[in-house]
Amino acid sequence: MKTGRKPFSGTTTGCSLPRFTEALTAIIPHLTGYADEKGGPHAEGLNLNLPLGPDSGDDAYLDGVVACLEKALMRNSWAIIMSLGFDALASDPARGLRVSEQAFGRVGELLGQVDLPLLLIQEGGYDVANLERVATCFLENFRLARKNG
Repeated sequence: MKTGRKPFSGTTTGCSLPRFTEALTAIIPHLTGYADEKGGPHAEGLNLNLPLGPDSGDDAYLDGVVACLEKALMRNSWAIIMSLGFDALASDPARGLRVSEQAFGRVGELLGQVDLPLLLIQEGGYDVANLERVATCFLENFRLARKNG
């Protein structure tokens, strides 16, 4: 599939949706993820952290995913690497962000609409009773979006 993308230029963009407490202290990943972390001395503006409060839910999570994708696309990224943390699921015992299975399906659909190579790294997700179902929902929506795109 020809996409007209430029070859890798060595520039990357980082984005995360870390979970914070009401007092704005990091829960996950504990020491990083603050909104003012915009990149190092030679990488100013290449990092975007969008901290979310506990129980943020679907709308806040989806808004964050869209903002991350927009940032990556604005920078003419040549690929997307996504850490797919299912610990944000509402039923997860880590008490994440209270994101529904349907919202993870929508994330899969959004990523499937992006014409870039995608590497998914599944991490996080401790609700073993529902993990397979939510991962399948995500992947099926991704597959359908790619097929129809």
